[in-house]
Amino acid sequence: MRKHIVASLLATFTLSSCQLIEDQLDGNQAPVVGGLVPDPSEGEAPLLVGFSWDIADVEGDTLSCRLIYGDGEEQTINNCGEVTNTFHTFEETGGYTVMLTVNDGLNRAAKSVAVRVLEAEVE
Repeated sequence: MRKHIVASLLATFTLSSCQLIEDQLDGNQAPVVGGLVPDPSEGEAPLLVGFSWDIADVEGDTLSCRLIYGDGEEQTINNCGEVTNTFHTFEETGGYTVMLTVNDGLNRAAKSVAVRVLEAEVE
Protein backbone atom coordinates (compact mmCIF):
# COMPACT_ATOMS: atom_id res chain seq x y z
CA MET A 1 0.00 0.00 0.00
CA ARG A 2 2.79 2.42 0.94
CA LYS A 3 4.64 1.77 -2.35
CA HIS A 4 1.42 2.39 -4.28
CA ILE A 5 0.86 5.75 -2.56
CA VAL A 6 4.46 6.85 -3.15
CA ALA A 7 4.25 5.75 -6.80
CA SER A 8 0.97 7.65 -7.26
CA LEU A 9 2.40 10.81 -5.69
CA LEU A 10 5.53 10.56 -7.84
CA ALA A 11 3.46 10.06 -11.00
CA THR A 12 1.24 13.02 -10.11
CA PHE A 13 4.25 15.21 -9.34
CA THR A 14 5.93 14.15 -12.59
CA LEU A 15 2.82 14.85 -14.67
CA SER A 16 2.36 18.24 -12.99
CA SER A 17 5.99 19.11 -13.61
CA CYS A 18 5.70 18.09 -17.27
CA GLN A 19 2.58 20.23 -17.68
CA LEU A 20 4.33 23.20 -16.07
CA ILE A 21 7.35 22.76 -18.37
CA GLU A 22 5.06 22.40 -21.41
CA ASP A 23 3.21 25.60 -20.47
CA GLN A 24 6.51 27.43 -20.11
CA LEU A 25 7.82 26.09 -23.43
CA ASP A 26 4.74 27.01 -25.46
CA GLY A 27 4.67 30.44 -23.79
CA ASN A 28 0.89 30.66 -23.74
CA GLN A 29 -0.54 32.44 -20.73
CA ALA A 30 -4.08 32.11 -19.43
CA PRO A 31 -6.55 34.84 -20.36
CA VAL A 32 -7.03 37.62 -17.82
CA VAL A 33 -10.52 38.20 -16.43
CA GLY A 34 -10.48 41.72 -15.01
CA GLY A 35 -14.11 41.83 -14.07
CA LEU A 36 -17.59 40.41 -14.39
CA VAL A 37 -20.33 42.89 -13.53
CA PRO A 38 -24.05 42.12 -13.12
CA ASP A 39 -26.47 45.03 -13.56
CA PRO A 40 -28.51 44.90 -11.39
CA SER A 41 -27.07 42.39 -8.94
CA GLU A 42 -30.31 42.27 -6.93
CA GLY A 43 -34.00 42.75 -7.63
CA GLU A 44 -37.45 41.22 -7.79
CA ALA A 45 -38.35 38.16 -9.85
CA PRO A 46 -38.42 37.93 -12.77
CA LEU A 47 -35.09 39.75 -12.88
CA LEU A 48 -33.44 40.73 -16.17
CA VAL A 49 -29.71 41.10 -15.54
CA GLY A 50 -27.13 42.50 -17.92
CA PHE A 51 -23.64 41.04 -17.58
CA SER A 52 -20.52 42.80 -18.84
CA TRP A 53 -16.93 41.66 -18.60
CA ASP A 54 -13.41 42.91 -19.03
CA ILE A 55 -11.12 40.22 -20.45
CA ALA A 56 -7.83 40.12 -22.30
CA ASP A 57 -5.31 37.68 -23.71
CA VAL A 58 -1.62 38.58 -23.78
CA GLU A 59 -1.05 36.59 -26.98
CA GLY A 60 -4.12 38.07 -28.67
CA ASP A 61 -5.80 34.67 -29.05
CA THR A 62 -9.48 34.54 -29.97
CA LEU A 63 -11.43 33.97 -26.77
CA SER A 64 -14.58 31.98 -26.10
CA CYS A 65 -16.69 32.44 -22.98
CA ARG A 66 -19.05 30.20 -21.12
CA LEU A 67 -21.50 31.70 -18.66
CA ILE A 68 -23.12 29.36 -16.16
CA TYR A 69 -25.99 31.22 -14.52
CA GLY A 70 -26.60 28.87 -11.60
CA ASP A 71 -30.26 28.37 -12.45
CA GLY A 72 -29.71 25.48 -14.85
CA GLU A 73 -29.09 27.76 -17.83
CA GLU A 74 -25.77 28.46 -19.52
CA GLN A 75 -24.54 30.30 -22.59
CA THR A 76 -21.49 30.04 -24.83
CA ILE A 77 -20.23 33.17 -26.58
CA ASN A 78 -17.59 32.82 -29.27
CA ASN A 79 -15.17 35.70 -29.79
CA CYS A 80 -16.15 37.14 -26.40
CA GLY A 81 -13.22 39.55 -26.53
CA GLU A 82 -15.31 41.46 -29.07
CA VAL A 83 -18.79 40.81 -27.59
CA THR A 84 -18.46 41.98 -23.99
CA ASN A 85 -22.00 41.77 -22.65
CA THR A 86 -25.14 39.66 -22.56
CA PHE A 87 -28.46 39.44 -20.73
CA HIS A 88 -30.18 36.74 -18.72
CA THR A 89 -33.53 36.55 -16.93
CA PHE A 90 -33.75 34.83 -13.55
CA GLU A 91 -37.32 33.60 -13.10
CA GLU A 92 -37.14 32.14 -9.57
CA THR A 93 -36.26 33.79 -6.26
CA GLY A 94 -32.97 32.86 -4.63
CA GLY A 95 -29.26 33.48 -4.64
CA TYR A 96 -27.28 32.57 -7.74
CA THR A 97 -23.55 32.29 -8.40
CA VAL A 98 -22.83 33.20 -12.01
CA MET A 99 -19.54 31.83 -13.38
CA LEU A 100 -17.72 33.19 -16.43
CA THR A 101 -15.05 30.88 -17.87
CA VAL A 102 -12.79 32.31 -20.59
CA ASN A 103 -10.85 29.97 -22.88
CA ASP A 104 -8.08 30.91 -25.33
CA GLY A 105 -7.84 27.43 -26.84
CA LEU A 106 -5.04 26.34 -24.48
CA ASN A 107 -5.72 27.89 -21.09
CA ARG A 108 -8.72 29.01 -19.06
CA ALA A 109 -9.53 31.63 -16.46
CA ALA A 110 -12.72 32.16 -14.49
CA LYS A 111 -14.55 34.69 -12.37
CA SER A 112 -17.83 34.49 -10.49
CA VAL A 113 -20.36 36.98 -9.12
CA ALA A 114 -23.49 36.74 -7.01
CA VAL A 115 -27.01 37.67 -8.10
CA ARG A 116 -29.89 37.80 -5.64
CA VAL A 117 -33.48 37.50 -6.84
CA LEU A 118 -36.14 38.63 -4.38
CA GLU A 119 -39.79 37.75 -4.18
CA ALA A 120 -41.93 40.31 -5.98
CA GLU A 121 -43.95 42.51 -3.66
CA VAL A 122 -47.69 41.95 -3.79
CA GLU A 123 -49.65 45.19 -4.21
